[in-house]
Amino acid sequence: MGCLDISKGQLLLQIALQCGLRESGIIATKKRITVAIRSIGLGLKVPLSSSQGIFYPGKEYLLSLVNEANRRFELNMIKLKKLFGDVNNVKHEEELKKEKEYTINHLPNVNLWGHCCCFVEDEDNNKRLVVIGGYGKGPDKYEVIESTSKNTSDGCSRCSYVFHLSKYNVKDAWETAWKQYSCDIFSPRVGHAACVLQYNSSPTIAVFGGRSSPLNPCPSDLYFYCYQSNSWWIPTVIGTCPSPRWGHSLIALQSSPQPHYVAALIRGRNSEEVFSSLFILEIQ
Repeated sequence: MGCLDISKGQLLLQIALQCGLRESGIIATKKRITVAIRSIGLGLKVPLSSSQGIFYPGKEYLLSLVNEANRRFELNMIKLKKLFGDVNNVKHEEELKKEKEYTINHLPNVNLWGHCCCFVEDEDNNKRLVVIGGYGKGPDKYEVIESTSKNTSDGCSRCSYVFHLSKYNVKDAWETAWKQYSCDIFSPRVGHAACVLQYNSSPTIAVFGGRSSPLNPCPSDLYFYCYQSNSWWIPTVIGTCPSPRWGHSLIALQSSPQPHYVAALIRGRNSEEVFSSLFILEIQ
């Protein structure tokens, strides 16, 4: 089988070998690249005569040879069908790669850990990453927006800042610097969790838990954050509230085609135990 170049030949040879055609190989000349696809694993060699002369095997022996030859032909066809299928799959993948060309743009570093991050999108397909709290020195590039204090420390610490990074549909590119917002009611912490819910017909980020030091969990207050207006508040909670914890998950539950009004808070821990509890948050 002729190939366009040596790389295509190597790819075809690899497919053939994976199909069990072990005796296949490449013949490369100045004019062409040829892949010889072959296998002797299903070959059938049996004696029908001797060096002293012809002898005549019995009918049962010949019939068994025919059956065995047919069985090996069927196995050979299975290998060929697999070979054709794998070649077509690789060809399809190559065509998809040609159709889709991706450009990878690295987002500016946030330089935090133990934070929570939510992805939100508005009706105009504008996208935004919202990072809340965490431990570290914060982004290298950021713009202070509506902040009462600026993070000027070169070292690492827990923070209560909120950082936004936007991608506007008109520009179709992520911003090159984070926007920093401060919060007066949300204390510095790590290990908290957040998800996006619908509150009063607008997307709102719910935040719960975390710890202010290695062994001290934050109070079990539920916070709501509207990223569009950069406003925080503590809603009224009815029912049993989860105990203070960190390392838990807060997941918005799918309620399509309606927006998210329900979330699940799962597991978590404090300084003494690991929780296996599940709480359901419903916005009414």
